[in-house]
Parts: sequence; structure tokens; C-alpha cells
Amino acid sequence: AMKKCKQESEILDALYSLGIEKVNFSFLTMETQREIVEAIQAVADEFPCICGKITSISVALPPFVGWRSEAETLLDSDLTIHIKLNARYFLMPKKFKRTLTAEKQSQYAAGIGIQGVVAHELGHVLHMLLEIRRFYDILSPFDSNQFVDTNPIVQEVQKTLGITSKQMRYYLSAYGAKDSDEAVAECVSEYFTTKNPRMFSRLVVAKLRSKFQ
Repeated sequence: AMKKCKQESEILDALYSLGIEKVNFSFLTMETQREIVEAIQAVADEFPCICGKITSISVALPPFVGWRSEAETLLDSDLTIHIKLNARYFLMPKKFKRTLTAEKQSQYAAGIGIQGVVAHELGHVLHMLLEIRRFYDILSPFDSNQFVDTNPIVQEVQKTLGITSKQMRYYLSAYGAKDSDEAVAECVSEYFTTKNPRMFSRLVVAKLRSKFQ
């Protein structure tokens, strides 16, 4: 039991050092917990702005998370951010990984595995942080550059690469073709979980990085 305790406290310590103080990983395998932490650490290394901005990460059952959603990131009315991992998927990692492999192969999703799902949610965290900043910047002198919706980011990259919205699914993923928020999340997912991220993801992540400097 001691070893298990040590492992669990290491996971909590790692999340705590990323500023995530409320954690509920009930029934998750140790391997799944580690994959979640590694994905968050990888994104936090390049985007330290997420540290201290995620209030909670928890395993949730429907209806507290959408039945079909693998995971969800919620921005609460008090501007706190919460990541919910759907127990339907995360509690069955072997089956879940098969599903995720199929999603990757069918070009539905751009990232890889459970880490890809977590990195996708962190892509949403990043766009929410931009939204929060925009909200607060109303108080400061007007600066059109502060209006940093995901739309202009995605459109600029589409324009640079000469990609139409219809072609997005081939240069990113079907999921990423839904709207600009999902496109950004998919780019973050691909960038942090694949060996050779494609140009679309690389350019979007570079633009995101410049927004947080």
C-alpha cells in the first residue's frame, strides 16, 4: 500500500505544483493518471501561463459531463476553469485507447491517445485565458490587438497556407474543422502529442505563444 500511496502523492504534488489544487482521479489507473500529468506538464513548459489558472481537474459521470464528450473544459461565472474527464472513457483506458486510435486514423482527431485528449482540453484553457484577458482589457485603453478571439488566429494561418475552411479537415482534423475554438484545441493536441506536427498546428501554436508573451 505504501508504494501506491507514494505514487498517488507524487501525482497530487505534480498537479499542485502546476497550480491545480482540486483533483479527483477516483478509480483511474496509475498509468492514466501519469499520462494526464505528463500532458499538462508538456503544455505548461511552453505555456507557463496555464499554471495556477486551472482550479480543478476531475473524473465526472454524465450528466456532469456531456454523455458523448471525452472531456470538457468549463469556464465558470467566477472566471475559474475546470476540466472534467468523462468516466465513461477514462475508466476504461484500454478500450478508450482503441477508440482514440480509430479517431486518429479516420482523421477525426489530430492528437494521439489520452494525452491528446488532455492537451486538447488545455488548448481550450488557453483560448479561455485569452477571452478572460480580453474581458479585463475593456478596462484599459482600447487596443484592437487585445481582441484575441481564436477566429483571427485560425483565419490568419488558413490564409498563410492557402487553406479553405472546407479543406481544414485534411490539414488538421474533422473535429478541428467545426469552429475556430476546436481548431485551436486540435492544434495544441497535435503539437504536443505527435512527433512531427503539421504546419497548420505549428503556426497556430506559434501565434498562441506570441499572444501570451
